[in-house]
Amino acid sequence: MFETVFTFVAKLRGGARGDDERRTDSTTDRLALARELATAGEPLRAAHHYSAVVEADPENATAHREYAALLAEQSYVESAARHYERALSLAGDEAVREEYASLLAEKGEDRKLARAAAD
Repeated sequence: MFETVFTFVAKLRGGARGDDERRTDSTTDRLALARELATAGEPLRAAHHYSAVVEADPENATAHREYAALLAEQSYVESAARHYERALSLAGDEAVREEYASLLAEKGEDRKLARAAAD
């Protein structure tokens, strides 16, 4: 039915290498490539690059937010929630709060939704 996040990450780590790896020298380049791939309908390859960016730069709120949105689109709700929470802790802007609240509402997480709204 649903594959685990670990299976998803294993696929993207194993299947997204090659030309993409040679094209990215910085987290800025890699983030731009992740956006490009997500827009082009290549979520596995995009996720690979988002994952690399948040690993290399764990303080990058934008990367956490965009990665969370991609994971949510792919139904990896728990992982998406973790990245939204991290993005909020780094830069609690209203757009991130709204996206996270929407994800929680879809999940039926009323307590977390109330806490996110209060923060």
